[in-house]
Amino acid sequence: MKKAIVVTVSRQLMSKYGKSFEEKNFRRMMQFSEQFLENGIVVALSRQLSWSHILVLLPLKTIEAKLYYAGIVNRDSLGVRDLRKSILNKEFERRTIANLHNASNHPAIHNNFKDPYFLDFLGLKDTYLEKDLEAAILRELEAFILELWKGFHNNSCTKKAAIIF
Repeated sequence: MKKAIVVTVSRQLMSKYGKSFEEKNFRRMMQFSEQFLENGIVVALSRQLSWSHILVLLPLKTIEAKLYYAGIVNRDSLGVRDLRKSILNKEFERRTIANLHNASNHPAIHNNFKDPYFLDFLGLKDTYLEKDLEAAILRELEAFILELWKGFHNNSCTKKAAIIF
């Protein structure tokens, strides 16, 4: 019964307002209205985010995660691609874990870890010393610089590159 009502209302809205109200999109609108119940939040989100941003947020499990990512979209002017990347990198979850490990309840320390760094490419194990981290970063930096040099060296503009450096 509910499905028939949704289809009927969707068709009526499409005939009056256009293709934006096709059934699939209309169901997403309903999902949005079910997840964001507070009028103040809905108004803020509609002013700060595009519908494409909202569609990326809908599948997230908690309202806290949705509001966190909506906040960083607004604060950092993220596009949809960058929002997806932030979600894929689990920035909200990493911040939550960092806050749980924080022994102090002092407000100045809470949420202090704003930029999660992903160092998986360094190949370090779960536990490592600071000197191991430093050595791995320097090793990757050296490899990067050598790779850049090869590009300049093999380029026909080697003389121009040498003058710049």
